[in-house]
Amino acid sequence: MQDNTTQYPPTWYARSKMPFLEQPALGENVKAEVCIVGGGLAGLSIAWQLCQSGVAVVVLEAKRIAWGASGRNGGFVSPGFAGDIDDVERVSGKERAQRLYQYSVLGAETIRTHIQDFAPHCLMGEGKYSVSRYPAVESMQRTADRLTQDYDDPVEYLDASTMRSRIDTDRYFQGIYKPRGFQIHPLNYAIALAEKIVGCGGRIFENTPAVSLELNQHSGRHNVTTSAGAVQAEHVILCTSGYDNGLYEPLHQSVLPVSTHVVVSEPLRPEQLDWVKTRCGIADTGNACDYYRLIDEDRLLWGGKITTARTQPAKLDQQMLAAITDVFPAFADLKIDYRWSGLMGYCRHKMPLIQQSEDRLWMATAFGGHGLNTTAMAGSLVASAISDNDPRWRDFSDYDLVWNGGLLGQAAVQVSYWWMQAKDRYLESRARNTGS
Repeated sequence: MQDNTTQYPPTWYARSKMPFLEQPALGENVKAEVCIVGGGLAGLSIAWQLCQSGVAVVVLEAKRIAWGASGRNGGFVSPGFAGDIDDVERVSGKERAQRLYQYSVLGAETIRTHIQDFAPHCLMGEGKYSVSRYPAVESMQRTADRLTQDYDDPVEYLDASTMRSRIDTDRYFQGIYKPRGFQIHPLNYAIALAEKIVGCGGRIFENTPAVSLELNQHSGRHNVTTSAGAVQAEHVILCTSGYDNGLYEPLHQSVLPVSTHVVVSEPLRPEQLDWVKTRCGIADTGNACDYYRLIDEDRLLWGGKITTARTQPAKLDQQMLAAITDVFPAFADLKIDYRWSGLMGYCRHKMPLIQQSEDRLWMATAFGGHGLNTTAMAGSLVASAISDNDPRWRDFSDYDLVWNGGLLGQAAVQVSYWWMQAKDRYLESRARNTGS
């Protein structure tokens, strides 16, 4: 076995990853109580909790642990979902929406506990800012009040002058500070989880794509077949998200892969660090938001440009640098050292899929937009459901499999993104012209 960094996409995370010995590919038929398909943070979180409960677990990963979105995201951890809390409340009612939000708090705090217990090297910053790029006093105050009073999340509303004193740019107006937020090295966190799983007796097979799934009616066990072996298991959990390969067609038809792009700069000069001023995570409230933070070696990690296109733009550096200089004009001479893209998984309702079919086939997927806290949340809910018959996962019953529309659905989502981005640009332009 070897630890080959080149088997990961050429990200800053891969360059700075901790060593983890490549796990073998599955080459035989094995049995387990639970088979997890997908070795990203959702699959690893579930596997670790099940291992602690004494459940025999096998994880099948098509490439390397956290090869996909789990190992190349922005690294932001904070409560919440990709869907707006108002939408969640309209669908599920206020009481259930409050429970769902507290599950997202549980997810963030689970990661924090893991970081403290066995992965302190993964913590990279505390706090998160959500910022508006045009005047939004009423909506930002309302959001802060609702999260604090109705959802027990003690966030702080910041007026424009306070916001600009904390981040040196006139592109931001009002903001919300989220003290429960923090930032991590997601690939190293995944590796730390994988090490705990292997050390606890769980089995991880890398470079092992699952190619078929069927239920044996005679034995009542699932059979997950790979190119050179198979896993027989009582429970199967699908955690493939944006990299789903069609193993279970209803799931494949529900999750829409959406691309986002990230760049990492050269180390910043001292005067450039003074413009950002903070080690908090920062994300604007636009519909295809930019998000960024300072990382080790005083580099700037910047992400955004959400699209349904799966190919990396030919001029990604220039596009991302334009986004950076729009906020910080003095970064015009900044050099980009790393750039990459990745696929997030979304459902039309923008909420995670945490479901079980009648034959003990589970889905824990579609975590796009808030994937770090919700993957850990799913780990707690699904693992405790299997080991202890915990019914909390049923609170997600309003968010089931919904056809994503196929190619027409992708086109509709892209047009929707373009329309929302145009709206954002109009509001930002008006704010610039009026100076308000």
